[in-house]
Amino acid sequence: MTRLLEASDVVVEINGKRIVDRVTLSVAPGEIVALVGPNGAGKSTLLRTLSGEIKPSAGTIALGGRAIATLPASELAQCRAMLSQHTTVTFPFTVSEIVRMGASPWGKKQDLEPLVARIMASCDIAHLASQIVTRLSGGEQQRVHFARSLLQLETADDRFRPGLLLLDEPTSSLDLKHQLALLAIVKELSATGCAVIVVIHDLNLAAMIAHRLLMLRGGTLFASGSASEVIDDATLREVFGVADAAGIVPNGRPFVLPHSGRIV
Repeated sequence: MTRLLEASDVVVEINGKRIVDRVTLSVAPGEIVALVGPNGAGKSTLLRTLSGEIKPSAGTIALGGRAIATLPASELAQCRAMLSQHTTVTFPFTVSEIVRMGASPWGKKQDLEPLVARIMASCDIAHLASQIVTRLSGGEQQRVHFARSLLQLETADDRFRPGLLLLDEPTSSLDLKHQLALLAIVKELSATGCAVIVVIHDLNLAAMIAHRLLMLRGGTLFASGSASEVIDDATLREVFGVADAAGIVPNGRPFVLPHSGRIV
């Protein structure tokens, strides 16, 4: 199978503390991979390292067969888009201005307006276009930055498409409707060949969307596989300290019902 992203024995140490410890993974075009695990497991740090934002202390990361550290900024920005968990905007930019910031200055020359309009509509922010982004709710701002990431991928040169989308807790501030809408967009991107790596705490959403789950604990890779292979009572007890919380819905996917579980 062709691999878009390959990481081998990645180690990240920050201020003398090992946050990510010898993690090896690969992601194929069109694959959705969910990084799951408890707080402090190293999920966000690993995602930022895979994006090229953090340089690993050891190990290698290749994107499209090339070492990510060697990619010029102009190419890296077209190969992958990153939605951080927290994005702070202090200047009074409008929603449409923030979204347009995602457009690649190195990518295809095209009329942006139809593309911007389509992406903003898909993220349900078209009606907010002239609003100052800092005056919006947390969930609305999250959808704005998600739209900016989508535009970044859409405007990349064809040589780098469909690319890689990295999402850090993209549904954390969203209501149920917008959680499902965002996940639907992720699935559509996946169908076009875009690879997606998403950090997500909600194991039910992870089971719903991901082709493969990577469960981290203490910076190491504890389990890898489909949702049904990773989410079970034994793993939840070992990693999260919760017992008797896993079940199976009729379609065969696992689900986690916390109020039926016991803290151990």
